Amino acid sequence: MTTAPEAVLDTLLSMPPSRARALLWTALQQQWITIDFMASTLVHRRTRYQHSKRLRRLCLLAGTGSHSEAERRMANIIRQSELGRWRSNFPLKDSQRRVIARLDFAFPSKRIAIEVDGRAFHTDHASFERDRIRQNAVLLMGWTMFRFTWEELTQHRARVVQTVREALARETTKPPRLRADCVP
Repeated sequence: MTTAPEAVLDTLLSMPPSRARALLWTALQQQWITIDFMASTLVHRRTRYQHSKRLRRLCLLAGTGSHSEAERRMANIIRQSELGRWRSNFPLKDSQRRVIARLDFAFPSKRIAIEVDGRAFHTDHASFERDRIRQNAVLLMGWTMFRFTWEELTQHRARVVQTVREALARETTKPPRLRADCVP
């Protein structure tokens, strides 16, 4: 008998590399497996050399923290453009320490969030609605959010970099407080 994560991992190791990468993103997105599980398996599991080498490659790929090809591209853009200190899959917490959003990319010191909108994970009505509710919560916490599409990442890379660079160059200020007598 095997566990579901072990079955997913075995499937990943037996597939052609291009199909394995696609399944890896889905498995991470759906939380069928975790990066920690993959890493511990690499350390503890005795596999044939071919499989351990392949598992190591998948762990490195998963280690970018990205859950899709579009997110991997964005991570590469940020890294290669040397835009500063950033985090992927950043858990944004409210005052009660509850995670209200997991941001694709964040520059926490500047309160800048970047979301990568791929068609693969934003096609159904429920996920579209959840994304809008989550975005509003992020904005209410004083963060600036940018959304980039696959087309922007692949065909307008310079514009993406310039947008993020300009946002990072702005002074971080708190939003003005509204006085009661200023509200219509």
